[in-house]
Amino acid sequence: MMYVPVPQNKAAGLKLVCGECKASFPNIVVASDHFNARHPKKPFPSSWQAAKDVRAQFKYIHGHALDAEARAETERKAQKKKKAKEKAEKLSKIRMALTKFYEENAPDK
Repeated sequence: MMYVPVPQNKAAGLKLVCGECKASFPNIVVASDHFNARHPKKPFPSSWQAAKDVRAQFKYIHGHALDAEARAETERKAQKKKKAKEKAEKLSKIRMALTKFYEENAPDK
């Protein structure tokens, strides 16, 4: 079985395909996690190991800039989600208060 990176368009970068189950992955981290979880008894593909080594060298050279950007993006998303949840809770309380008010002050039919 071959584990060969399949080149896609330049915007997509490198696409990895698992030779065992034919699943495709956008990057080496996801591919590595998949392989370790789904095929633990199989040897890790050498072409994937080369991609892992290149990523490690890039991270070493660029001072883990990719991880910092990913953490910052995750933080921004979490903050946005938290604000949306708080807003939904406030709206829910307002709806409940208005409903109660109208039920108490509704003219009898």
